[in-house]
Amino acid sequence: RGCLVKGRESGMPDEDCWSSFFDTEGAVGKLFGKHGMQCSLVEFGDDTFTVPAARRTTEIVSALDIESDMVKYLVSR
Repeated sequence: RGCLVKGRESGMPDEDCWSSFFDTEGAVGKLFGKHGMQCSLVEFGDDTFTVPAARRTTEIVSALDIESDMVKYLVSR
């Protein structure tokens, strides 16, 4: 696969490339079930599963990352 790296310091590919590696909706659906769960979530370091998981709960979702730009981006989503 020809993926572009997001930044020199992180080594992560761009978002479209990275998300192509995972079936996030399917994986989160298996974990949370058809109707979701009533639980708070904590996610560390990578927002790949954060937004799909957040759609399946009405509780608090906390995401932590060392890159402040990634935190801002995730909040915007």
